[in-house]
Amino acid sequence: MGRKRRRGRRSGEFRSWGLLLSALAVLSGLVRQWTTCAVWIGILVVYFGALRLTRCRVETTKHLPCRWLVRGTIGTCKYHVGYKRGLPRLVRGSGFTGLPTFMWPRDHFDGAVSARAEPQPGSGRAVTVKAARPGYERLTVALTVGGFVVAVVGVVRDFVAG
Repeated sequence: MGRKRRRGRRSGEFRSWGLLLSALAVLSGLVRQWTTCAVWIGILVVYFGALRLTRCRVETTKHLPCRWLVRGTIGTCKYHVGYKRGLPRLVRGSGFTGLPTFMWPRDHFDGAVSARAEPQPGSGRAVTVKAARPGYERLTVALTVGGFVVAVVGVVRDFVAG
């Protein structure tokens, strides 16, 4: 008998770090803890730039955004290393709804690149980079806990100072 594959995410994982960090930054701003708010925003920028699981979105030879999963907005897949320069442009997404998405355009397509197709992940199977780069979940937890400690120390310091 084969093992049943369970669809969806495992119940033990927590993937809403961006929402949590944003809420803590807003809360720090509401109580006028500007230094603590700046720390939360810095951690949020690092999270979105280097840790969050997102799509590569560099223009492929078919002039569509790349669909490989990568870590962070600044990350690229192995087929598009060095192509993510400048600002992305807004393009129509795929599918029935065609919701807009960002794509980093490529300046030129030389003959060697356009002759071989850049493979894309299948639409039905999940592609993960967790096995390729372990430790990001722990790093995110460490950054969040560190930011929380800074926030608590800032609040306590203000209460003691009066």
